Amino acid sequence: MKAWLVVNTFMRTVKFNNLYNMLSLAFKKHNVDLEVKTASDISLEVNQPILNKPDFALFWDKDIYLAKRLENEGIKLFNNAKAVELCDNKILMYQELARCGVRIPRTFIAPKTFEGLNYTSRDFVDNVINEIGLPLVIKEAYGSFGEQVYLANSKEEANKIIDQIGYKDFLMQEYIANSKGRDIRVNVVGDEAIVSMYRENLYDFRSNISNGGTGKRYEPKQKYLDLAIKAAQALDLTFAGVDVLFGEDDEPIICEVNSNPQFASTLSFTGVNLGEYIADYIMSLTIKRGLIVYDFKDALRNKWFVNKCLEELNNKSTSLSFIHEAQLDDYLAKNSDSTNYVIYRGRNHQLVASLEAKGIKVFNNALTNKLANDKYQTYEFLLDHDLPCIKTTLDFSNINHFPAIMKSVSGHGGEEVYLIEDKDDPQYETLLKENPDLTFIYQEFVQNNGDVRVYVLNHKVVVAIKRVNPHNYRNNFSLGGEVSVYQLSPEMEEAAIKVSELLDADFIGVDFLLSDNGFMINEIEDPVGCRMVYQATNIDIVSLFCKHVKNNI
Repeated sequence: MKAWLVVNTFMRTVKFNNLYNMLSLAFKKHNVDLEVKTASDISLEVNQPILNKPDFALFWDKDIYLAKRLENEGIKLFNNAKAVELCDNKILMYQELARCGVRIPRTFIAPKTFEGLNYTSRDFVDNVINEIGLPLVIKEAYGSFGEQVYLANSKEEANKIIDQIGYKDFLMQEYIANSKGRDIRVNVVGDEAIVSMYRENLYDFRSNISNGGTGKRYEPKQKYLDLAIKAAQALDLTFAGVDVLFGEDDEPIICEVNSNPQFASTLSFTGVNLGEYIADYIMSLTIKRGLIVYDFKDALRNKWFVNKCLEELNNKSTSLSFIHEAQLDDYLAKNSDSTNYVIYRGRNHQLVASLEAKGIKVFNNALTNKLANDKYQTYEFLLDHDLPCIKTTLDFSNINHFPAIMKSVSGHGGEEVYLIEDKDDPQYETLLKENPDLTFIYQEFVQNNGDVRVYVLNHKVVVAIKRVNPHNYRNNFSLGGEVSVYQLSPEMEEAAIKVSELLDADFIGVDFLLSDNGFMINEIEDPVGCRMVYQATNIDIVSLFCKHVKNNI
């Protein structure tokens, strides 16, 4: 997996480079190459497509234009562009926190002015002071590390600060005296408060470590943690440094929320490397989640296949759960958005189509499932594409030579396949009466030397297995057929691959009948059983299939 660490083009101090190294090392533990990128590395041209996109990007900058551009190109960002924008602009941040019911200091936004005009009238300052009194905290909309944050003890000081601000946007807040020079930095990742640090500055009303404050690991009351988590959620942050003030009666108040916190000080004072928690959580979000689906009866018979897939596909990058087909609708009603892929081992092509309509990758697709489980449609498909096949009819009266084969269009594993000896064979009428809901096809019996199942994975032949049953006209392995590895002719291999490519199938079996006159395609198998491969070879075909799944989700 490839990812970018997007950083500012110009902010490359030792402190920031150390942080970038910490993040890179944390992701390396997940086998993720976190490549450091700046805006100029990516491309500055507006209409230039971004090439060689990463699987996701860790956005450690405040360049909102770049963040939105990356998202417009379909790159997943942590944190996302909107969250970074809200945190970068304190006015927007406090508005959103207030809208979501998060407790903040009483906050007033200065009216908008423009360069060259500045704040020529100060009546609004008088109104705020009359409302909340002095001292008055003044914050520019943009600023980090406690900079651009001022304390005015008088109206005169407030006006001097505003003169210094010039035309830039700012806000005014009540001063939380109980929290003078101290606060709690709560580091949130996901929906969890990972570690907290008590910060104190004896010489400044701001507690920031970069302004001379000190820190220590701290276990605040749960209400402080809950408020910090609520603030991070309100701003839709994957990770955040949340600064919480001590209000009156020990009530927590949100001071600020940081979308890309400098956590070197947290490591120094608490011993906790937040980079590792961030990496762990983001990787949990990027895991591709899937299901393997069987009906109840087939699941019992194919327990080994299920367990093998679960073993192969439950790791750091993918997860897989087993579910019975009857439970699928209820499961997806709650988990559709978090389901990325389905290994479908049933025979309901309409169900597959509905999964694909939800944007879920299905192994195999609906077309493959539909054709493979309707033997007459298989025949028409083969005929349409000039592939050698057995002449097939839906009308028994069209059969002129006997014995003949009578099959249900949906049977599998050699089931619902019957040998009709002649036109007057009473078995024909009996089968029709006993199975009024089944559609049958009819084929003249082909004398054969066994049949060959060709396993095609990702449009490449993995192995061919010959089946011979001296005791039954059906060669199926499940009915006692003997199996051995078979060397395909170039023509047979070409035909099998053509079937796979036309269907865009992931993993199928193409069954050939071998006769004195050459070969014919008899059936297409989806889902295809794998027992024969393990019986006759050392090929771990399920493992190969699972690798294909990983590469295509």
